Amino acid sequence: MQGARKSAYFFGVLAALLWGPQFMLFRRLLKGKGAPTAPVLAFYFVFGGAVALLLVMFLLGRLPELRIFNRRETHFLVLVATGGYGFWILRSLTMDALDFSTARLLFLTAPLAIGALSAFSREKADGRALFGLALGFVGCILLVGPGRQMAGGLRGALLGLAAAGCWALFSVSARPLVRSESALAVAALVTALGALCLLVTCLSMGEGIIRIGPRQLMLACLAGAVTVGFMMPVWLRCLAGAPAALAGGFWYLGLLFGVLLACRIEGEPHPGALWILGGATLILLGLYGALSGRYKRRRGVSMSDIIRDT
Repeated sequence: MQGARKSAYFFGVLAALLWGPQFMLFRRLLKGKGAPTAPVLAFYFVFGGAVALLLVMFLLGRLPELRIFNRRETHFLVLVATGGYGFWILRSLTMDALDFSTARLLFLTAPLAIGALSAFSREKADGRALFGLALGFVGCILLVGPGRQMAGGLRGALLGLAAAGCWALFSVSARPLVRSESALAVAALVTALGALCLLVTCLSMGEGIIRIGPRQLMLACLAGAVTVGFMMPVWLRCLAGAPAALAGGFWYLGLLFGVLLACRIEGEPHPGALWILGGATLILLGLYGALSGRYKRRRGVSMSDIIRDT
């Protein structure tokens, strides 16, 4: 059990590292003449991730594992609707409605939502774990910076919170499945079906799927392969070894890695060394609280159990 937890910690940090540059890359590809719209870019990110995962499965001779969809259809439909499609389309609409800093911060309410949803799962987080998640979110606010513009309308804020809620529901629902099934196969199915749903949505919205330059297309697919494709099975491996609320604390590290990378590569303005140090300290303290909290196993039937048993 302890070995599985330690392995989950490693995968949690790795998932945060892979996710860290995602917002920066997404924002950069939205700029410039002839740049795609946010929904179209979301499609190419998820599509790139799906292609990368399916290619890896083909090279490893593991494509037959995709048949797990036939055994767990209902469960997969929930995962695709939340983590493969819902999160991405809602987040892209949030990016259109709000400034970048606000959209990024709203996503980081996902760990708080995971902690709240744990009350309805078999692994309920205790007060110490929930306090750790709340403390980590305060650290994220410091990292974004008090001097940044945090503007946006109510519609955008609701879209951002809905996107975070989708990711939280995806994480809590995925936990029981990946404890018994291949994380790679689950990730490949979720991203492939999610990309299909995003394609249909973009076409129905009249978005110009093919109106994207070759260079932007290549960069979007490559970025998606790394920050979506490789990140997804790593995140699912983390969930396989640790309760969802515990694993949720690692997402705060993604912001820390992303901010440091943006300051280093793009020369992006930041709130100052003291704010970054304070935010990083609170994030690490919050993660420690989440890791040291208790997760009470309950015998009652939960939504996750119903999905898992269908």
